[in-house]
Amino acid sequence: MPCIFCLAVLGLVAGAISAAVLDKMQEQLSEIAASPVQRSVDTESTAVFETTVVVPEVPGVEKVAAGRPVPVRVTLYKKHGRVRIQVMTHDLTRAEAEAVEDAVAKALEVEIVDRSDAHDEEQVRQAFGDEAVAADRAEQQAVPATVERTTAPARQDAPRERS
Repeated sequence: MPCIFCLAVLGLVAGAISAAVLDKMQEQLSEIAASPVQRSVDTESTAVFETTVVVPEVPGVEKVAAGRPVPVRVTLYKKHGRVRIQVMTHDLTRAEAEAVEDAVAKALEVEIVDRSDAHDEEQVRQAFGDEAVAADRAEQQAVPATVERTTAPARQDAPRERS
């Protein structure tokens, strides 16, 4: 359920987003990923990367999910040089979610320019309903507490079909 997100801008990319830029982004994500980075969409206008990232500890904040891998989706809007970083679970404090966003933004060398707020997130939760939130929590609990870091799989030219 895509609720907790931020928007970022690419700083150094001018002009078209090339395959080399996408490969570099996938490599950068794999450096902080707790599972293989999948490029689930790669069209003329958009690329989507999916992986899990371990929640960093946030000093002075209650530890709800620190040290656990959480699902993350990164959407690149090629024409606009914008990146949307989505934390795909609700089982984090706002500070932990922002720490995950910050870690992904740092790895991708992008600058966060806006973050979702509680009002935005509540509207999405209401749209998906309580059952979706419960399913999201159950899925998150099924993620093992530790995941061995792996390297990213070889790039596939065609996007994979989703089931």
